[in-house]
Amino acid sequence: MTILHKLLLWISKWFALGSVGSLTPSIYRNHSSVSEHQTFLKDKIISNIKLGCVKGPYLQAPFSNFVPSPLGYVPKKSKNSFRIIHDWSFPKNSQSVNTTISYENSTVTLDSFDGVANLVLSAGKICLIAKADFEEAFTIILISPLDYDKLGFSFNNCLFFKQFFHRLLKGILQKKSKYAKSLILLSISFL
Repeated sequence: MTILHKLLLWISKWFALGSVGSLTPSIYRNHSSVSEHQTFLKDKIISNIKLGCVKGPYLQAPFSNFVPSPLGYVPKKSKNSFRIIHDWSFPKNSQSVNTTISYENSTVTLDSFDGVANLVLSAGKICLIAKADFEEAFTIILISPLDYDKLGFSFNNCLFFKQFFHRLLKGILQKKSKYAKSLILLSISFL
């Protein structure tokens, strides 16, 4: 089986968060920063529903063990620009989504520049390199339905959950690293 086939097979599978244990279903209020940007958040949720990244709205919890984590806003580098965060580290005790993900499932090892340079050198003159915006590529990773209960959030008295990975959730970081390495190998081997 070629690297391309292995990569396509690997990508086609659901991604599990790598969480262990369960959480007590609780609904937490969104962070105070959300109240300042209601319209923007509403538009973003509607957009994500249309794209199939978010399911909802629900008036009742869609799962018996549903755990919606709070949303918030953090400023981006550019002026008057914000990023929506889904705070899987809240609350700061043993009941957050991130506390159910073991250290082994959340560590990341990225290739060094020298490592990538050696791959390029070993491929020789046939090597072609492509650059991709991996940060955006990771927003389309399909999450295992077994983990939907941990990806909930609330807004305007309605409940929602994510079914595609969006930004950094620590249990998937390790898989991101493997994905990036596979794409580098793919570009060296097949482009």
